[in-house]
Amino acid sequence: MSRPEDRARKGSQPLNSIGDILPAVGRELGLDNKVRELAVLALWEQVVPEAYRQTSRAVRLRREGCQWILDVRVANGPTATELAFERENIRERINAFTPQTGFAIARIEIGVGG
Repeated sequence: MSRPEDRARKGSQPLNSIGDILPAVGRELGLDNKVRELAVLALWEQVVPEAYRQTSRAVRLRREGCQWILDVRVANGPTATELAFERENIRERINAFTPQTGFAIARIEIGVGG
């Protein structure tokens, strides 16, 4: 049985493996940024104080000018008020992962519901 590269026409380039092609395609489509954004959202459960893990979640990372804003939703107003006191410490913990994610969070905005 002949191999694909044996069947290639003379003078044509050899076939690339899918593993060689996918990273470039992902970058072209912007998927690498999306994966890193999702990594920031997933960090929430690791860095938020345990008391807020069940009642809060990071929902979106968005750009405002040249700054990255992390949007967080909580179950109710009292939780939003309490979590606001922890906001800066949480931001610093998330930003400790900036070398891995490529995102430095400038601000965390807390909303109720959703």
